[in-house]
Amino acid sequence: MRIFLADDHPLFRSGVRNLIHSTGQLEGVGEASNGEEAVHLALEEAASYL
Repeated sequence: MRIFLADDHPLFRSGVRNLIHSTGQLEGVGEASNGEEAVHLALEEAASYL
């Protein structure tokens, strides 16, 4: 699965990013710090989940 991470707290994003990468089954394809940025970038990255 291709996961795009969006949250306004950098520390939270970092923790979730580490969790995603540690599974070996998920692919982190991008990050955003707000909703507008998330929608724009997730569409470009063809993420499975936002």
